[in-house]
Amino acid sequence: MLESHYELLEPLGMGGMGTVYRARRRATGELVAVKVLSADAAGNSLLRTRFEQEYAAGTRLQHPHLVRVLECDTQCDRPYMAMELVEGQSLGERITREGPLPEKEAVRIIVQIAGAVREAHRMHLIHRDIKPDNILLNRDGQAKLTDLGLVKDLSGDTNLTSAGSGLGTIAYVAPEQFESAKSADIRSDIYSLGATLYHALTGVPPFRGRVSLVILTKKMKNDFPNPLSLLPSLSLHVHWAICKALNSCADKRQQSCEEFIASLGSVAASGGADTVIDIDEKEIAGVDEDPNRRRAFRFPVDTTVACGSVSNFGIRLQGEMQDVSLTGVQLRLPRRFEPGATLCMDILDAQGEAIAAQRVKVRWVKKIADQEWAIGCAFDRTISEDELNKLLGNPRSTVVFHQF
Repeated sequence: MLESHYELLEPLGMGGMGTVYRARRRATGELVAVKVLSADAAGNSLLRTRFEQEYAAGTRLQHPHLVRVLECDTQCDRPYMAMELVEGQSLGERITREGPLPEKEAVRIIVQIAGAVREAHRMHLIHRDIKPDNILLNRDGQAKLTDLGLVKDLSGDTNLTSAGSGLGTIAYVAPEQFESAKSADIRSDIYSLGATLYHALTGVPPFRGRVSLVILTKKMKNDFPNPLSLLPSLSLHVHWAICKALNSCADKRQQSCEEFIASLGSVAASGGADTVIDIDEKEIAGVDEDPNRRRAFRFPVDTTVACGSVSNFGIRLQGEMQDVSLTGVQLRLPRRFEPGATLCMDILDAQGEAIAAQRVKVRWVKKIADQEWAIGCAFDRTISEDELNKLLGNPRSTVVFHQF
C-alpha cells in the first residue's frame, strides 16, 4: 500500500520507531515527509497504538507552527504516516553546525513553538517531547514543532504509560515527567520550552551528565549553570523566564504558555538585548546639577539587601539601598566592589521568590566606615516607571546581588 501511494526518495532521519523519508505522492506529485515504522516497532502493539495516537492528535491540531499530518495507514505491512515536508534543518542541527543563536532569533523561534504548544494544550494534549531536534526550521526561518509520538491526551481514556515510567529526552524533560510520564501536565511542556531556549542561547543543554541519575539529581536541585554566566549579554527578563521555567517545582514555573510567552514578550517585541547606557557618577550620587533631571527617590535605609558573589557562594552580605532613580541606585554595603563591576539585583517577594531582576554597573565606591562602603551604580538601561515601582513597592523586600 505504501509504495502504491508514495515514492520514497531519500531518508531524512532515523529514530527508535522508524525512518522518515522525503517522498513524492504519486497521485499529485506533491513532496511530503513519510514516517515508516520499523519492522520491530510494527510488531509491537504498544508502539503501533502510539503511532495511531500520534496521527489522531495530529489531525486534531491545526497551527502554522505545527507540522501538518496528512494521512496514516497502520493496517498495512509497513505502517506509515504522511506529513508536511519542511525544507530546512532542525534547531538541533542548526545549533550543532553554527553554535548558539542570537537572542532575538532564539526567542522568536521559541515564541512560535510556544504558540503551537498553547494550541495543543487548548486541545488537552501534552507534547512531552519538546527539544531542539523536534523543532524544524524552514528556509524562511519559520519554526514548526513535530513528533507527537509521546503526546498525552488529557481528554481521552487511552493510557499507554505505565506508572513510574519516564518518557522523553532526559536533558529537556521536567523532573516529574522523568520520574513518571503519567504525571506530565502543561507545566512539564513549559519546562521543556525553557530547556530548549537555554540550549539555543548558550549552545549547551542546561543539564548534562554521564548517567541519568546524575542529571535527575541536578534537576531536582535546580543545579544548572546560570545562563548569564554563559551569556553575559542576555536580557534579564529572558534570563528569569528561563530560570523560572526550569524550576524543579512545577508550581513555581509559568503556569501556561501564555504566561511563558509574556515573560519573553519584551524581547520578542523589541527584538534585542538591553542597551547599556553610560551615566555620570554625580547623577548616581544624587547631585542634581541639571534642573530638568528627575530627582532620585529616597529609599528607606532599613531595607534589607543581601549580597553574594557568583564566584564564592559562601559569602552572604547585608546592606542598605539608599537612593533609587530611573537611572541608578546608591548602595551601602559591607564589601567593596571595584568600579566597572557588574552586579545583578534579583528582586524577591516576601516568600523569597524572584519577581524581577535588574543589572547595574558600579560607577564609584567610597569608604564611609570600617568595612562599610557607599557604592554608586548605574542601571544598564533606562528603567520604566513600572520597574521603578517594583523596586520601591516593598521597602522590606530582599534584593540579591551577584557579581559576574
